[in-house]
Amino acid sequence: EKGHGSVVNALISAGASVDQAKENGFTPLIIAAEKGHGSVVSALISAGASVDKAKENGFTPLLIAVSRGHEPVVKFLLAHGADKHHATKLGSNAVWLAAYSGSASLVRLFVDQGVDVSLKTNPDIGDQADMTALDIANAEGHEDVVALLQDHLSVVAQ
Repeated sequence: EKGHGSVVNALISAGASVDQAKENGFTPLIIAAEKGHGSVVSALISAGASVDKAKENGFTPLLIAVSRGHEPVVKFLLAHGADKHHATKLGSNAVWLAAYSGSASLVRLFVDQGVDVSLKTNPDIGDQADMTALDIANAEGHEDVVALLQDHLSVVAQ
């Protein structure tokens, strides 16, 4: 959680489990991804941590890193096989979460990799129900993301 790579490496060397989850489902990799600690993410993956182990709500290390805007960690996780198409139990995928947070560069990354921009969130989740990435970007006022997604959708429609 604090990004102390040397401590993480010592614990791994001593046989600590890299996939042991806390009661709330947070694994060491999810915590490192959430905090943006790239060296810890690297050490955990090198030691065999499951890149796609999800919390109960379906959030994987990749989706957590996307939601926090940690682009270097996102790219590292993708390079190490993270499932870019995975969606949470609420129906939000990587492009949706990037659009929600207003990260045009991450939206572009996932659009270019073919992640579904038309996926809608579940119909029973309140204010964000039945929303696509474009819908949520518009609702959050992320004009650059809205323009990017509209351009993408117009190209796809042709």
